[in-house]
Amino acid sequence: MSSKFRIWKRHRILEDWKEYKDSRNQYYSEIKAAKANMWNNFLENAKNKDFFKTFAYTKNKRVERLPIIEFQEDDVDKKAITFGEKCQAFLKTLFKSPPESEPPN
Repeated sequence: MSSKFRIWKRHRILEDWKEYKDSRNQYYSEIKAAKANMWNNFLENAKNKDFFKTFAYTKNKRVERLPIIEFQEDDVDKKAITFGEKCQAFLKTLFKSPPESEPPN
């Protein structure tokens, strides 16, 4: 793949680019197939504690870092669940709009 890329980079010909693209696609598809094959072999030959290892590999690692936020807006209790709602809740509660006054003469 890298040699095809160097050839294309040297000549900048459309045919060389197509050859590079084909070799790149083949390279990445072979990597993907090798990973899938390795994973399938691991699962087929799993014994005893290996099942716990597979669970550790496949479990959801997303951790909610900020809990649900309860706040008041216009004397109404509200809850912010999503990240965007939490951002708006922080902005509205921490940075209230300043009082309005008449412009100076």
